Amino acid sequence: MTQYKPNTGLLGVNDRKEKDTHPDVTGKIFVSKPGFYYLKGWKKTSRDGRKLMSLAADYADDDKQKEESSKYAASSLPAPNKPTVAVSDEAPF
Repeated sequence: MTQYKPNTGLLGVNDRKEKDTHPDVTGKIFVSKPGFYYLKGWKKTSRDGRKLMSLAADYADDDKQKEESSKYAASSLPAPNKPTVAVSDEAPF
């Protein structure tokens, strides 16, 4: 199992891509706290020859956090833990 340091991750070529709508790359990132981050990436090759992108995220300073947060008014965001679409128990068929 890969161990991630805080604010780092890996992206690799999606070798299970079957349709144009599937992502070209997939991966994981461990973020230490919610907020806005600056992302950086480095092209790497794994030991078995797979192409990877190593990621690092830098937490934006407090001024930038406030500036970015103000772009997204609370009233325009969906309420937490509330569905944004109608849900029905009826089968669609």
